[in-house]
Amino acid sequence: MALLYAFVGFVILNATWMGIDSFRLRRLRISRQASGYNKERFVAAFRELGIPDNIPETVYQYYGSQRAFRDFPFAPDDKYSEVLHDAPDDIDEDALALLDRLGFLLLAERVRREYGDKPINTLRDMVVWLDWMRQHQPGGTGEPGGLRS
Repeated sequence: MALLYAFVGFVILNATWMGIDSFRLRRLRISRQASGYNKERFVAAFRELGIPDNIPETVYQYYGSQRAFRDFPFAPDDKYSEVLHDAPDDIDEDALALLDRLGFLLLAERVRREYGDKPINTLRDMVVWLDWMRQHQPGGTGEPGGLRS
């Protein structure tokens, strides 16, 4: 019987946590919509870095296409751990999916090592990493044709 009470307590605690997080994201969504956050603002944040618009657009659309984040106004500094709740393995899968959507190939590991050990913690980090991958595609044009690992 004690095991049943522990399980019920765990379920209640988990449901409460999920409700609080959902409420927090709803408040963030409303606040950002009122402040004018949108895809155009997200993309514009990367123009000053010289990153082609298609990369931040693709990132914004990719995460916005997920059911929980439809019409969510993302910001470049949104952390995966706080807004998207992605684990490191999820971020790796997202990176591969984004490379595919952009038509880039995953470069060989020896080439990727040149980027260093910079972690991808925010959407900005992801966009910058994808741009780095674009710049290092064979031919130097950012066109497909790289090596698959």
